Amino acid sequence: LGDNDHETTISSSTSQQFGSTTVSSSINNRLSRLNINRDQDQEHMSDIEGRTDPDGAQSEADKEEIRQIFGISHALETFDDYKEIKQWINQDTTLPVYAQKDKILSIIETNSITIIQGNTGSGKSTQIPQYILDDYVKRSKPVNIVVTQPRRIAARSLCEHISRSRNWPVGQTVGYQTSLNKQCCELTRILYCTTGVLLERLILTKTLQGFTHIILDEVHERDQPMDLLLILVRTLWLRNSQNVKIILMSATIEIDKLAHYFRQVINGQIVPAYQFQIGDRLFDVQDMYLEHIQNYGLLPDLKLSEARLSREAIDLSVKLIKSFDDEDSMAGWDHTKNLPIKRATVLVFLPGLLEIQTVHEALRFPRGKPDSAKFNLDDYDECIKFNYDVIPLHSDLAMDDQMNIFTPAKSTFRKIILATNIAESSITIPDVRYVIDFCLGKQMVCDPETNYSCLQLVWASKANCDQRRGRAGRVAHGKCYRLVKLHLYNSLSAYQKPALVQESLDRVVLQAKKLNIGEPKP
Repeated sequence: LGDNDHETTISSSTSQQFGSTTVSSSINNRLSRLNINRDQDQEHMSDIEGRTDPDGAQSEADKEEIRQIFGISHALETFDDYKEIKQWINQDTTLPVYAQKDKILSIIETNSITIIQGNTGSGKSTQIPQYILDDYVKRSKPVNIVVTQPRRIAARSLCEHISRSRNWPVGQTVGYQTSLNKQCCELTRILYCTTGVLLERLILTKTLQGFTHIILDEVHERDQPMDLLLILVRTLWLRNSQNVKIILMSATIEIDKLAHYFRQVINGQIVPAYQFQIGDRLFDVQDMYLEHIQNYGLLPDLKLSEARLSREAIDLSVKLIKSFDDEDSMAGWDHTKNLPIKRATVLVFLPGLLEIQTVHEALRFPRGKPDSAKFNLDDYDECIKFNYDVIPLHSDLAMDDQMNIFTPAKSTFRKIILATNIAESSITIPDVRYVIDFCLGKQMVCDPETNYSCLQLVWASKANCDQRRGRAGRVAHGKCYRLVKLHLYNSLSAYQKPALVQESLDRVVLQAKKLNIGEPKP
């Protein structure tokens, strides 16, 4: 089924049983049992960080103390590992969404339908479901939350992030479900699933009553499953489920149109859905265009009327990646390997698998691939020479292979992720500092004469580009290199066209028939 799931439905035991349950202890509870609160902990951790053994290394006793305080179950190889994990665990209080936690909960509680718009990296996808869960458990109210994601990797990675931060096992209080993988049970109270999984579930049950809260994340994605799910959620909510809370979230969204579509009658008046804006992101991301990097080589001659991946743009991306060593050298230099000790990850957005393979080969052999019959290719492979760890990411990969993008790079190695739009939203790769965006995508288009659908190379919308930009600046300041000129970027469409008006409607018609809700109306 590719990256979007359409066939599998959520198990009935998960959706029908949602009484009050005992939720595993959070980090704060574990600290409380040790008589340590967050403020006191900062001073306590500062003391530990200042202590070392005579050889300058952190002592085993202190490492164990750290593990006990923060509930880290796995071994910490170095003290830097501890500091990185500590920062990640405590990040929930520094995210922009945290400052408005009480207001968000109040708005959701007092409004049947809420639209939340917040910049990428603000904490919407991970924190808001947890806030709702904690609030309902504290008030001993039944709760069952489902959160949709457009892609499998997002559903799984978000679930696993929450599980790590709260030291919960995956599949218990928080779980995930995709078409081919399910980690949830009857005790699951936050379920991350793909759009297609929830869509099939609602088509089968024809009600939203299995949940207390339905969170539709990344609603800017205008593929057929998302648009059909929006239609179905609104229809079922009006028909039989007005006690269920609906929350729509995205960073790049046509918020006024969506608010009008989900309008309600309140006190005899028609009012749009409630809209709420979350504050700014934690870290800045600097935007760069071809004009800023013209010293790196020949610039491609690109036109709005012709979307293409030019050889000049590929060569520029290779030179850009090499230049990042100058910036990363500030953190330290390995003189034996003549490379920076810690090199930030580069995320490159490409339209498809063929383009990923093309750029990968350009990274390996920027001056052309030699004849393998005459030469040893490893001697000319610059990925080996410069310690590049190149990881492809596309929907044809198995889930475990997709999860390789979260594996930290070894010292002096640079992780380079060559990705399609699968990495565009709801994925946080903490060590990404550089994003290179060719501003291209592939879109399924139906030929009106033959009624056949085919993939076409198109320019991405500004909303897509903003989502890609947001993969940097999650845990540090970043840079986004858009390999087009500024005037061309300004000419791109603001949002992608809905798939319902471009692709064949065969599948949508069959799903509508399964609903059995009557004849079409003009």
